[in-house]
Amino acid sequence: MKDQCVRSLAVACLAFALFTASDCDLLTDNEPFVCTVQELRPNPDRGYYDLIVEVKRISLADPGKDRFSVETPMQSLALKDLTFIEEGEESEYLEPGDVFIVPLRRPDWKFFIRDHNDIHCIHNFWEMLPAHDQWHPTKSEAMAVAESLVLEMSVGLPLPEAQILPNEWRLAEEEDPASQDPCGFRLYQKIRASEVKEKVLVTFCYLTDAEMRERATLGGTVFLTGWTEWTRKFGRSCTISGHEAVCWDMPGIGEHGWSYRYAYIDRNVLLEIDLEADPREWIISDEDKRNEGRTRAVFLQYGYGPEGEAGWQIMISLRKNGEGTFFKRSSRGITIQKEFLLTDNQLQTIYQSLADNRFRELESRSGPPGGQESFLSILEEDTSHIVRVRNFSLPPYEAVASLIRSIVLPLVDEV
Repeated sequence: MKDQCVRSLAVACLAFALFTASDCDLLTDNEPFVCTVQELRPNPDRGYYDLIVEVKRISLADPGKDRFSVETPMQSLALKDLTFIEEGEESEYLEPGDVFIVPLRRPDWKFFIRDHNDIHCIHNFWEMLPAHDQWHPTKSEAMAVAESLVLEMSVGLPLPEAQILPNEWRLAEEEDPASQDPCGFRLYQKIRASEVKEKVLVTFCYLTDAEMRERATLGGTVFLTGWTEWTRKFGRSCTISGHEAVCWDMPGIGEHGWSYRYAYIDRNVLLEIDLEADPREWIISDEDKRNEGRTRAVFLQYGYGPEGEAGWQIMISLRKNGEGTFFKRSSRGITIQKEFLLTDNQLQTIYQSLADNRFRELESRSGPPGGQESFLSILEEDTSHIVRVRNFSLPPYEAVASLIRSIVLPLVDEV
């Protein structure tokens, strides 16, 4: 039971070791591309900082500037477009001694240089930033939700409930303990434009009589440290919302590049909290949230299958700003996901096809068993229309579906 909360520990350890490095001293003796941070310089015009970076060593074949990009948590920059303070005679190539400026965006705290699938010059400069500019998962709305958790009696059991749910937050999933399993969970999510921005996963377990006696003997912190593998290997004593806790700070881990986990005991209930906070949410304005909700909302979903020998089930989702996701799953459970972006003309062509084929007047139709099934749904502010077709010829529907495939599949190399 205790070890059920261990999640991909080996991978996490590797990522933790990689991204917590504060300088390019990982394997530098063998690295073909090494750089150093000379200075973190305030930039009053942008209200944040510029990073001054020097190339110390580069032994890559044909190191043209146009092959590299500089990646930060907030942006991706073509290296060839950056300002070079110093550069060698071959200005089209990177050379030792080149010095360039990385214009940071709040709250950038690290960067690396990408060369196709290779990564070089990993730097974490978080400690160089003033405290008020040091983003951290505990400075997020996710943390505010987590800190508001209170055990409330329900069906005769103390269950964790968040007392603060800011706008866009909701309880997405929940499961109470059962006789076979003394642990349950609550999953809170912040959702905008059908996209999960932040989440708080609360796993809670009722201590057994033996565990309560062990806790009384050892003390709360020592007991927590031995609770499960992550607390033993990575846990550090901390205090959160007045509770003695064990915390695991994980820069470099998680979908947003920095995860945080902590555990504490309240009324003989052990609570483990996982925070996934998006650093972009730290700076986004209410107006930008509204605009993002309008422009990035999913307005169309098209699914069909099975397709091919692998029995692929395929889903295409389109957002109002032209962003899209192509997802497919085989009958054996293999999944592939690709992102794409439509031009304004491509997006307008799909809108026009929906209108020309009077999609909102179509109804679901079904033919004999077997064959391919598909659906197409249009989502608006408060309304939706979905048409499902199974092994049936419906020309207006197929005209729209065929157009979507002809536009999207070449963009994701699925022709």
